Amino acid sequence: MKICFILLLAISCWRGSSTVTPPSPIVYKRNDATTVKISTENYDKYNEVESVTNGRGRRYVPNDVRNIRRGRDTLREWAERKEAHTAQIIKQPEGRQTISGHTEKYHQTAVDLTKKNRELYEKVKAARAENKTKILKGVARQNPMIYLDGSTFKMGVNDPRSKTGEYPVKSVAVRPFKLDRYPVTNGDFMAFKRNKIRYKTTAEKAGFSWVFFKDKSRNAGLADPARQQSARWWYGVKGAYWRQPGGEGSNVMDRLFYPVVHISYFDAHAFCTWAKKRLPTEYEWEYAIRGGLNGLRYPWGDKFKRNRSNLWQGLFPAENHQVDGHYSLAPVNAYEAQNNYGFYDMLGNAWEWTSTVYTEPRKTVNNKDKRYVAKGGSFIDSRDGKFNNEARCAARLGLRPNYTAGNIGFRCARTVELPELKPKDITTTTQRPPKHHRYEDTWTYKVKQVVQEVFQNIKDSVKLEGEL
Repeated sequence: MKICFILLLAISCWRGSSTVTPPSPIVYKRNDATTVKISTENYDKYNEVESVTNGRGRRYVPNDVRNIRRGRDTLREWAERKEAHTAQIIKQPEGRQTISGHTEKYHQTAVDLTKKNRELYEKVKAARAENKTKILKGVARQNPMIYLDGSTFKMGVNDPRSKTGEYPVKSVAVRPFKLDRYPVTNGDFMAFKRNKIRYKTTAEKAGFSWVFFKDKSRNAGLADPARQQSARWWYGVKGAYWRQPGGEGSNVMDRLFYPVVHISYFDAHAFCTWAKKRLPTEYEWEYAIRGGLNGLRYPWGDKFKRNRSNLWQGLFPAENHQVDGHYSLAPVNAYEAQNNYGFYDMLGNAWEWTSTVYTEPRKTVNNKDKRYVAKGGSFIDSRDGKFNNEARCAARLGLRPNYTAGNIGFRCARTVELPELKPKDITTTTQRPPKHHRYEDTWTYKVKQVVQEVFQNIKDSVKLEGEL
């Protein structure tokens, strides 16, 4: 008896330990190109089924599915029943639909959730629009725009030695427009990124940007030796972008009112579009920096003033005397307004993108090497051009649109819509139709008749005297 009991126990244990191989997926294709797929793959391991509803890949474990038998025949019957009512529950005119392991009630719940998600999406969309409006109002308060009437002004310099197309002086007409009082700051760009979470700048995509170092060995841990400009003090630094201007470990949280840098032309254009503005043209930018003073070297006049702009003052790159108070970048309001129009930080500190394509005299533009004009100079430029670029109102630089560095930023402009001029109302009086006169009624005929009568009277008088 004991031996038989042990044998029966062993057989039952052996049967209990054996696993049933899950059947292969069963696929039904209907005439409307909708696919119904029933799969029990890994059902024993996970006790769940994988579903894709309207393209959403998620895992669900409805209670009804837990009770489905694992046998192939039972599963096929369930699939046939499922195929009968699926068309009434979930419809997709185009493409395919894959459904697995759901009951009619569950599918109806999924459709309801989809509708709720749409309603929720509309609410989120409206909230984002309201949030964007608030953000834009905050940015506008910090960086108001200045209205400029526009007129004809003298652009360029009378310096034949200029190699960037500043020469010769030419008259340019500018229409009315608005321009930001300050360059776009780190705080402004942070507000943009908060609203456009998925947007990545050119430097973020590239993984590096150009950073100014006067001593490479001191910053060898940050610099990438494989990337170096022709100027030995610029290095491609890994992880450098607008939020980390010095590379990994740096941040802008204590520099929110500094000009945002490491910005490409594409980044500047994206910000301006988001802010419902645009980049200024080179002509508008130079019109604004001159402040109504035609032909002068600096925004405030012809005489250089050390404390009006952020330029390199000393032996470059060994020493910067910092007479202006800053070694590299400075806040956009570090100095008083630079011209009569009230603009800040247009000369020095950081170059600014414009929307004008860069051209040089006697050179054609190659679309593969297309560049855009940057204006204003930066903190490494000089007032007399002995090193780097000469900082003056007409200074210009041609940069590739994907170029980013620690001394290039931008400010925004806006087109001013002029009121439509309507012709004045002219009250017209009804004129009588022309009257055709006979020749006998004209003054010419009447005068001629009078003259003839006078002569005739004279003749008659002479004749009468002769007879007497």
